[in-house]
Amino acid sequence: KVPPEQAANHMRKGRDSAYDRSILDKFLVIMACEYNQASRLEVKCRANMLKPDMVLSRSLTSVGGSVLLPQEHLLTKENIENLQKIEEESVDSFLIFIKKDKL
Repeated sequence: KVPPEQAANHMRKGRDSAYDRSILDKFLVIMACEYNQASRLEVKCRANMLKPDMVLSRSLTSVGGSVLLPQEHLLTKENIENLQKIEEESVDSFLIFIKKDKL
């Protein structure tokens, strides 16, 4: 059995030659996201898997509880870069919930 990250790395090496880039990128986002068992309408993602035009299914809050981005927010490239920077500098990662139909 191949670990998921090893399989993903193998597929990335075949991007554009063995696999269609747009389909592979979407597949890797889904593969890296953890499905929320309470609802099949959203997925939980890490900041490095976010893409512009994804929509938050829940408000994004800091560890302290402050709202960083509201529910239904359409993510921009700038939002994503800021979240990735914050997540890299922090010990804790965000709980980022994305609407499944916006992947």
